[in-house]
Amino acid sequence: MYRFLTRPIWVLFALIVATVTYVFMSLGFWQLDRLAERQFENTISEQRAIQEPVPIEAVMSVDDPIDQAGEEHSFRAVTMTGHFDATHEVFVRSQTHEGTAGFHVLTPFVDDQGRALLVNQGWIPLAEDTPPFTASDDSERTITVTLAPSQIRGGFGPTEPEGTLERIARVDVARLQDQMPYPLYPVYAIAYGTPDPSRYPIVIAFPELDEGSHQIYAIQWFGFAAISVGGFWALARTTARKRVKVPVDE
Repeated sequence: MYRFLTRPIWVLFALIVATVTYVFMSLGFWQLDRLAERQFENTISEQRAIQEPVPIEAVMSVDDPIDQAGEEHSFRAVTMTGHFDATHEVFVRSQTHEGTAGFHVLTPFVDDQGRALLVNQGWIPLAEDTPPFTASDDSERTITVTLAPSQIRGGFGPTEPEGTLERIARVDVARLQDQMPYPLYPVYAIAYGTPDPSRYPIVIAFPELDEGSHQIYAIQWFGFAAISVGGFWALARTTARKRVKVPVDE
């Protein structure tokens, strides 16, 4: 009854379906792997976030590799004593607050050893398009901030021009080091807090750690695989019935 499946056209069709099914299944398992990685990263981040803040010089040096520092210290709370240097402030483009476009204010915080940490102080509207936004203040203070890894350009991200930048597409520590007069720590920091819309910069609220859409995508890919196999079997069954002119089950 199903001997027609041995014909070259059906064999080729079956191979195509098997290949497509394999691809769909592989993508599904890849999404599950990404989900496991995301869950692991969230667990590490949660553990770091609840640790007591420590002086930044106790956990890293300005000479540490950027990739390593970002991986090891993301979401760690640190303290640092020094002052903000508004003269070298930079704005991060394409940032939104409650649906309104604007910038993030990135200001170097310099200690008495001449080392600096780039601190994201929060959001300002597009009308404030010329740095510095922060008023100059050389008074010494101690800040508590949360570390974040240096951002890198994706495959289709914008490329920054040469020279000194007032606005930048991402917090690329290595790129900004070129225009700073002091060594930068290999990460940047975010001054999380409770947003106050009446005061600029509006600080950034601490993000909720979620698992993303990996599980939903995995289910979709597995569903596509099932549809491929089911569709092939349904077509084969219908063809067999037409060939014998009677139901296959009889």
